[in-house]
Order: sequence, then C-alpha cells, then structure tokens
Amino acid sequence: MTPNCWIGEEEHPENFYRFSFEGTVYERVSKYMKLYMKSHACFYGLFRRSAMEGVEKLTNYYIAFDNAFIVRQLLKGEFKRSSDGLLVVGKGQSSNPDYISTWQTKPIHYIFPLYDFSKDVIIMIMKSKDILFQEKLILFIKIFIENMKAYKMIIRYWLVRIIKKVGIYDFIKKK
Repeated sequence: MTPNCWIGEEEHPENFYRFSFEGTVYERVSKYMKLYMKSHACFYGLFRRSAMEGVEKLTNYYIAFDNAFIVRQLLKGEFKRSSDGLLVVGKGQSSNPDYISTWQTKPIHYIFPLYDFSKDVIIMIMKSKDILFQEKLILFIKIFIENMKAYKMIIRYWLVRIIKKVGIYDFIKKK
C-alpha cells in the first residue's frame, strides 16, 4: 500500500498516513484496532492471491466490513507500506448525514453499532492459534471500546437530528 491522505490534503505530507502493521499477530491486530478509523485506504492495497483465500467467508456487507477484511489479512501476515506514491481517498459513504441510520438494520445495532464487525473479528481472533489467551482478552476489550466510540457518535447523530427537527439547532449552534 502506498501512503494515503484524505482528499484536499494532498499538499500536506505531514497529514499522510504511512503506518504499517508488522510484528506478531497480536501486535498487528492490536495496532490496527488502535488505528482502524484512520486506515480505510488499507483496503485498497495490493494483496497476494494466497492471502485472499478464505475471504469469500466474509460475504455479509455491514458497517466496517472492510476492516474485518483487513483483520483477516493481518492474521495471515504483515501489512507494509511503500514510501512511493500517494492514494487520495474521499470520505465516501460515511460523509452522508444519514450514513449511521442506514446501518442500523437490527435492534442490536442501536446498542452495539459495530456488532457484525465485532462478531466476525472476535470469531477470527478466537480461532487464531498465534494469539495468546490474555492477548485475545485485550483485543476483545479494544473491540468493545470501539463499539462505545461508535455508540457515542450515534447518540450525537440522533441528538442533532432531533434538535434540527425541533428547530432549535441554529439557536444552540450560536451559543
């Protein structure tokens, strides 16, 4: 994968994402869980065909599906970035104001927004023989924390929608 940035930041190399995921399986997945909200472009990297085996098992399309794909790849090997090139990515679907509500297709999504992602990734982690039990517990906690961060975003989203509907959004924004 080349370094990447968000559209509009092409002239600001200090904002380029250049991280790689190297080390033990736990180190790779742990670092990814810390950075996954900033690592969308990893999905557009170059993968060995042999590393793609089993990807067909990830056939459900849900919020953070691309992140589950990357975790699957990190369980198999390292993810390195070249120093050459630059991929410029847009905000995509997540910039749509109704983005969050489109993913809330089951009641569980209102409590655990990343439920499907979490379930698939936890199963992958549980099956890994290369991650110690204690490390698996730490990863589960990190997944739970990411759900709570997403939950906070959803609460904010719905509050803003309600405030706009009531008509006091501009009044609150001025204060």
